[in-house]
Amino acid sequence: MGLNSAVTCCSASREVQACMSSQFPTARSPAAHLAYLDGLRGLAALQVVLGHAVMQIHWGSAPPSGFIGVATWLMSFAREAVAVFIVLSGFCLMLPVVRRDGVLQGGALLFFKRRARRILPPYFFALGLSLLLIWTLIGLKTQTHWDVALPADGKAILSHLLLVQDLFHDTSARINHVMWSISVEWRIYFLFPLLVLLWRRAGAVSATLIALVSSYTLLRWLHFDWLNTGPFGLCPQFLGLFALGMLGAGVAHSKEPTLTRVRDAVPWALVAIVALAGAIVTREAKLLGGRALPWYLRDYLLGLFSMSLMVSAAVSPQRPVPRFLAWKPVAFLGTFGYSLYLMHAPFLQVITQYLLVPLGLPPAAAFFLLVLLGTPVVVLLCHGFYLLCERPFLNPRGAEPGRTTLPPLNVVGGVGIEPSEPAAG
Repeated sequence: MGLNSAVTCCSASREVQACMSSQFPTARSPAAHLAYLDGLRGLAALQVVLGHAVMQIHWGSAPPSGFIGVATWLMSFAREAVAVFIVLSGFCLMLPVVRRDGVLQGGALLFFKRRARRILPPYFFALGLSLLLIWTLIGLKTQTHWDVALPADGKAILSHLLLVQDLFHDTSARINHVMWSISVEWRIYFLFPLLVLLWRRAGAVSATLIALVSSYTLLRWLHFDWLNTGPFGLCPQFLGLFALGMLGAGVAHSKEPTLTRVRDAVPWALVAIVALAGAIVTREAKLLGGRALPWYLRDYLLGLFSMSLMVSAAVSPQRPVPRFLAWKPVAFLGTFGYSLYLMHAPFLQVITQYLLVPLGLPPAAAFFLLVLLGTPVVVLLCHGFYLLCERPFLNPRGAEPGRTTLPPLNVVGGVGIEPSEPAAG
């Protein structure tokens, strides 16, 4: 996919802005318990950008080694960031429900309207701008990763307009190769009210287990020749990851006795470390005989990692990791994470095609130029897109009454969000 994904967390509220008035929020600052969500989203979006920047470089027959090899490996976890966005989306969207004792204020219809207003306008603006750039500047294949987005034919355009591009092998990466994850997360939104109802009827833990088992069952049995069930396709396992994010919100902030006992009994920081290590091993290791471990296993481990990290940060906001995530420069990046996820890929191609290729630089030099100079330019351009095409559609004062929101990425790309945004990846 253009290592993507999709995506997600919230529009800045007054308490978040107050939190950001200091470089490192203290544990006594109420927003310090939430600003780390912005930082996590921002770093995940940046990981996607760097991962795709590496993929833009044509390394030839000799893969990078030494310091460059290590750097490119660290930047290569773009697809993994999509899983983080999905969990983040579930966590953020569940927060106001947890604070209202399991009630989805306004009901499902109002929730769908708010999600549509938050997610769809920036998505369609990004789709239109991507098509415009393809038709004018970046429509020819150049042996870069952007080639997977071409051609922008009628089927690709129609599937993107209907948000079903991820379902088909020949459209999931077209036009803008990160947008497949937006359609994945968009469909999960329609299941959110049902998941909330299941929480109330069966309990948080049981509801999460049901969602995880259901997602795995769909992943294993939903197979048709035309259906894209690969890493950049339908991704039914993301439903389970979304449910893990919801559970994380309950564990971190609910007063329900079962969840508070879970919160106090589990060493969340340790679980996060072990799950992350397991996800890395799953990606890099192979079974006897040279067979790779199942790619979807990595997503489930990343889901556990993300949930544990967010719960740990909520329980112990004074620790270095949550304080770093809540640091103003890091959290600021998350405020436009959705836009950064949506538009970084075509902007990277413009820079590659019109600056790097004409210079004829060797791969290592092109890599450093694109990462050190090109990436900041892309971030600035995406922030401009945010100001023009995303911020005007943020809900007034952040969303529903009584709901604490953070700036939105579904990402992926965001994705995905308010207090969550679409997934990214």
